[in-house]
Amino acid sequence: MLINNAGAWLASPIDDPQAWRAAWTRNLTLNLQSAADLCRRAIQHYTQRSGGIIVNVTSRSAHRGDDAEHLAYGAAKGGLLSLTKGIARAFAGRGVLAYAVSPGWVATDLAADALDETLVSALPLGEPTPPQDVAEVIAFLASGRSRHSTGATIDITGADYVR
Repeated sequence: MLINNAGAWLASPIDDPQAWRAAWTRNLTLNLQSAADLCRRAIQHYTQRSGGIIVNVTSRSAHRGDDAEHLAYGAAKGGLLSLTKGIARAFAGRGVLAYAVSPGWVATDLAADALDETLVSALPLGEPTPPQDVAEVIAFLASGRSRHSTGATIDITGADYVR
């Protein structure tokens, strides 16, 4: 199985053309291209055997976009979400199952600087998502016990983003 969980919320400042382009390159490389490359390798491996499972961690930003400073991040995660759906549609018949998990704010060291009191108090549950909540969903999807959910996206946002 492949779990693509690498990513970073990298700013893409709109007012500086050089910083803008560099940030888009960094975001697309880290948050989309590296996952796509790993998915490709996994698909090649899985289709030569009896199949396999891919879980891509996207973001609520994949659905709603992100703020003005993180447009590239939202676009990259949206691309990863689309990639996941395409893999599910194209390779399910060959035993490859693909799922997307789309968390909102998760209580990690990476998010700690951004999670100020104002942001946290605006979350419906009043706290960021515990990492264990995300891990439990990924573990279930990776178990293979829900084959007919292939192509699905599971939101883990504590009702911060509901679609």
